[in-house]
Formats: sequence, structure tokens, C-alpha cells
Amino acid sequence: MIRKENSYIYKIISVLTAVALLVGMVPASRLYSLAQTDGDIYFSVQVVSGETLAVDAEGVECSFTNTDGTLSGSGKTNENGIWQSEYIIGTEYEGDNDFTFTVNGNESLQTVDMTTAKAFLRYDLESNSFTWADSAVTAVKLKSIAAIDDITGVANATAKTAAALGLPSTVAVETLPSSQVNAEVVWELEDAAYDPNVKTAQSFSVNGTVVLPDGVVNTDGISLDVSVSVSVSAADNAVFVKQPESVDLKVGESLLLSVEVSGAQSNSYEWYKTVNGKDSQLLGENSAVLEISSVSSDDAGEYFCKVTGENGEAVSSEKATVTVSKHNVSVELEVTPDSPAERPVTGGIT
Repeated sequence: MIRKENSYIYKIISVLTAVALLVGMVPASRLYSLAQTDGDIYFSVQVVSGETLAVDAEGVECSFTNTDGTLSGSGKTNENGIWQSEYIIGTEYEGDNDFTFTVNGNESLQTVDMTTAKAFLRYDLESNSFTWADSAVTAVKLKSIAAIDDITGVANATAKTAAALGLPSTVAVETLPSSQVNAEVVWELEDAAYDPNVKTAQSFSVNGTVVLPDGVVNTDGISLDVSVSVSVSAADNAVFVKQPESVDLKVGESLLLSVEVSGAQSNSYEWYKTVNGKDSQLLGENSAVLEISSVSSDDAGEYFCKVTGENGEAVSSEKATVTVSKHNVSVELEVTPDSPAERPVTGGIT
């Protein structure tokens, strides 16, 4: 609060109030109330706890009176532990300067010139003491720091920054008296065990430090260290864009099976043949194409390709059926009258 500096108006008010007192229009105990104007400094009492607002300070009984009772007042504190009297600091008053100040039943006998007194008389619940101050205590005491929820489902290859990973920039802190404010968190990402280049799933913790806002004090030495768990998903599975196709071949023809895959690791292709329900890997076949230059009946069966995705998981293609049959030939025999009758002969070759 700032004292209003208008001496001319102040003098007029003082003269009027003095006249009113002399003619009995205004009781002496209310003399100070006539000078109330915006900007004046009112004498107030505040209940505190050390250098912070006191818990449960609302509704505390406060009073003050000088020995002859010419200046007095009483009331209850508000949610900030403050009771504001009607007396304006600097207002002349009749009577002595020996005062009794009472807060929450505790008395303090002091000799004070209220015309030059400081604006606030603080009563400390911790030390049961009274002190004068120019301003009210506004600081609150840190009670606790809220836990931070785990962060899950972060996309693979997300950048290693607080914003990209979804780390909260603030955390809720509870204070005394009961209230909640947000405090900044400084994250220490450089120490986090996370690599954006890894395609498999990753889980790690990020540590940080809470920066208390102005007006919040940590008198109890509560740890300001916080931590959050982060889970980054694996890269997407490999996807077969083109599946191998079944084919019917003749003995001696070429077999060509191929696939197209998205998201596969390089050099992770493997081809398998299924015969009688048993899968056998074809050694040396490590590309997107399987080729056999000249098939035989032994090459018949089901074939499929298996690849490893960037996330480290193996994925198999659909199976393609390869059938191999023999060539059919027709042989004509020329006969003479002395030969047996002409007869077509059908046979197969391998």
C-alpha cells in the first residue's frame, strides 16, 4: 500500500474531524475512520509461519487498543491471514502510545506511535512472536510435488527433445496454505538412454529438476528432483507389397518367384520350401527373387519368403505353389505292308 501524498486535503480532513470531535458528533474511538481514502495505508495484522503464509490462519481473532481506549479495533483474518483495521497510518489520535496487541489469544504490550508505525504487525505462529514490517508476507511453503504420469506410445525415431517426446514443461506443486501452482521443469535429456536411430522398442527414464516460481519457498528441504518414464514404440512391421505367385511349370523350365517388401532390413531375405508340412530354408537365397534355372520334379512344392523388419520382427509372405510336370510327346511310326499297323505311341520324358 502507498500513503496518499496530498497534504492539503489531509489538513482539511484533519481540521474537520477535530471539529467533529469537539462538538461530540464523532466518538474518539472512530476518529481514525474519517480519513479513509484510496491509497492510504491501513494498519493491519498478519498471522504468518516464519517467512510464509500460515496454514489455517483464516478467521484468527485480532485486536488492538491503547491504554485509555481512545484508539482500538478488532476483527478476524482473511484467507491470507490478514486483518485490516480501520486506522490509517499517520492519522493523529488522542490518547497514549501504550498498546496491547492480541492475536489468537496471545498478547503483546508495546509502546508504539501509530502515526509513524509500519503497516503490518506480524504474528508468527512458529515462534509466538510479534514483529513490525512494511509489507505483508506473500510467500507460500512447498508441500509436495505431483508425480508425473508415464509417457507411452511415442512414435519410433522421434527426435530426442523434450517437446518431441512429450515431456511436460511444468509440474503441479502443492503449497501451504492449501493451493496448487505450476512450476517449470528443466529436463536432463542428454543423460537419457534413448537413441532415435534404434528401430526396436525402447523404454527409458528422463530426470529433471523443478524450478519453484517466485513466492514459493522450500523451507522443509523437499527434493526438487523429478523423473518420468517414456516408452517409444518399435518401428512398423515389414509389409509385403507384392506376394510370390503360384506357377505351373514343365520339367526343364525356369522358376522365378519374387516379392516386394516395405520396411525390411537389408540382407534379411530368406526363402523356404514346404514339403509334406515341413519348412526347409533354401541356403544362399537371400534376395527378393528366387530363381531356379531348370526345374525338376523335385522342385515342386510350396515356397515362401521371410524378412526381418526394421523393428527386428520377422514376417513371412504368403505361400506360392509350384507344380512341375513332365513334357507330353507324340511319336508317329511309319509302317509298311509287312509291318504291324500304325499305332500312336504316347510317352513322357524327364
